[in-house]
Formats: sequence, structure tokens, C-alpha cells
Amino acid sequence: MVDQLVVRPPEASERDEFFQVYCTGLPGVDEVSHDRFSKWWEEAIASGNMERLWRVMVIKQEIVAVVINVVNQSLNWGLIWELAVVPELRSRGIGRRLVAESERLLLKDTPRITHLALGVKTHNTRAAKLYEELGYGVRSLVINLRGRSWKPHERRVVDIRPANRAQIDGLARLQPDAYWNHRSIEMWSKAIRDESIMVVGENQEVIGFASFILSSDETTTEIQFHILSGREELVLDAFADQIKTENMEFWVQDNHQGVLDYLYHRGFRRVDSEYLMMKRARTSQGCGSVK
Repeated sequence: MVDQLVVRPPEASERDEFFQVYCTGLPGVDEVSHDRFSKWWEEAIASGNMERLWRVMVIKQEIVAVVINVVNQSLNWGLIWELAVVPELRSRGIGRRLVAESERLLLKDTPRITHLALGVKTHNTRAAKLYEELGYGVRSLVINLRGRSWKPHERRVVDIRPANRAQIDGLARLQPDAYWNHRSIEMWSKAIRDESIMVVGENQEVIGFASFILSSDETTTEIQFHILSGREELVLDAFADQIKTENMEFWVQDNHQGVLDYLYHRGFRRVDSEYLMMKRARTSQGCGSVK
């Protein structure tokens, strides 16, 4: 059966089937609602990324595996963003073939990329070990923290404003919440959404940015954020003051110690974590592993 596999870009009509296969990868892939995935799907079609960087693996017209790749232009990284194989066909080399195809696509799409990267859940020791055997190495840890929302005891002098593209120069000086980074005008233009906010401090300095994502059960708000170094507590309090749900959730890279220190002090606990693993693009052998 495996020798009948065909790798190709997804078709526009295959959104729901793609999503079903994607969800079989949980918890190895990030959980996403159908509505949010649908928006992602439409954006990928409109930008051309689906044709260039998304792939499905098909047996007799049935999708059995999916992979989504992304190029980070500001870092010159090629990212194997998400990969999922249906459970009954795992350990059959399908993931290897999709990663090989992903590396080929990324290098073809953006020949200047310097590194290939992927995230792997820390509990998935089998996949992490295999990636290491294939030349990928752990570069950092990204921690998913969840805790109760809070209201600051004292009001600090900051101004909350809708984020706008006119402030991109100030936003680009903020530290990102995770390893995806935003340093270019193009990246920031995509990051700013209708609900995004800026935190402005003294002298009209931009000291924070956030987008809020409400969970499907409306009990938790995920905060995707950027903060000016040294202003962590002030900005996190400002974010918390905007939240109406019972719980808050953050993904934080391990080198942002000020953010981690304050959230742990607030009683937040780790609910998930993943390694960023990388290798130099020029040493790519076109191999990978099943997530």
C-alpha cells in the first residue's frame, strides 16, 4: 500500500479532510479550532503558500498524511510547521518522505534560507531522538503556561491603543513571545490583526503588543505577545487588565526569563512545551521523522 502513495499540494475542496487528518496528530500538533483553521486555509490559498509549501500524501484519493511548511523571511529559516500521519500508517516511513519533500520545497522556494527548523513536543522523545540522528539539534525550549487571570492591585500609567502599521518601527524593537520572531515590515503587517493592541508607556514609547485568541469554550484567552525588555511586569499587568475570561495562556521562550519569573510568581503552571530543533540548510540530507 505504501508504494502507492502520491505526494501533491492540497486541493481547495479538501479543507475538511485535511483538517481531520491534521487533528489525528494531536497532541503532536498544535490544537486549532475549525474556524481558525479555515481562515488559515483561505490565507494559504490567497498567498500561494498552499501550492508552494503545503502537501498531502494520498492513497487511492484518500489523504493519509499532511504537512505545512513556512518560510520565516526575517530569520532566513525554513520551518516544518506541522506534520501529521494517520495512526494506522505510522512507522511506515511516511513521515520521513514528507519531511524530505518539505526540505526540498523550502530550499526551492527560498534558496537563501540558512537553517531548517521544526518544533517537537518534549514528551515525544521518540521523534526528538530520531531528529537528532538526522542532524537536527535542540536550540531552545518553548513553554506553554496557563493560569488564572488577575487584576493588577495598582493602576500603572500606560495607554492601551489599537495596534497599527504606522508603529511598526517601534513594534520591531520588542522581544517576541517565541522563536518565530518579527523583525520585518512584512512580518509585522501580517501579525497585526483587528483585535491587536499596543501598550504605550512614557514618552509615547511602545513597550508591548498582544493579540488575544479566545478558546472554543470561552474560558481561556491565549495571549500572543511581544514585550520591551525590562518592562515585563508592567506590560503583563496591562494585558491582564484587558482579559475577561477566567484563565490566561501564554507560549514563552525559555530565554525570556523576566516573563517566566512573573508568570510563575502569579501561579501559572506548565501545560505543554516543545523543543525548537534546527540544522543548517546546506547540510540537509532530505530526511526527517514522523511526528
